[in-house]
Amino acid sequence: MVKNLIYISIVMFLFSCSSQQQEKIKKINELEASVFDSSKLTLNKNIANELVKNYENYVNEYKTDTVCPMYLFKAGELSMSLNDGMKAMMLYKRIEQEYPNYKKVAVSIFLQAFLYENYLNDKESAKRTYSNFISKYPNHELVKDAKASLENIDIPLEDLIKQFEAKASKDSLINQ
Repeated sequence: MVKNLIYISIVMFLFSCSSQQQEKIKKINELEASVFDSSKLTLNKNIANELVKNYENYVNEYKTDTVCPMYLFKAGELSMSLNDGMKAMMLYKRIEQEYPNYKKVAVSIFLQAFLYENYLNDKESAKRTYSNFISKYPNHELVKDAKASLENIDIPLEDLIKQFEAKASKDSLINQ
């Protein structure tokens, strides 16, 4: 009789845990469906912030669930959209450290370099991270972009614009 009670208690506990997890996934799905206001073509910032928190809470609670690295990646994308470079950086680093086999870990590292360069204005860390990305993933589709970023990282924006305009002008003369 006691064994049966223990067994029933364990089953009930496991069911309630699974039920809580499913509720959290359901909440995330609802937030994902409403984060973008298609009538205004805008991101609802309050919902986006809530969604980032829900992604993080889920990952903290269910670290071994296979959706966790994807949730962190989505949270990073949203954080970038919200211009929260520090938060995005933390999320992408977390993917690299906790989920090194995730299919988008290379992109996460590239985005760290991008964040250093464009959001955090830390050119030295950007150079180091782009170089690390290139050496670690030499055949990745973003290597060309990383190399271009490294070539242009120390060039002032005004000079880059002039270079692009000159190249565009030259290309249009050649194509006439």
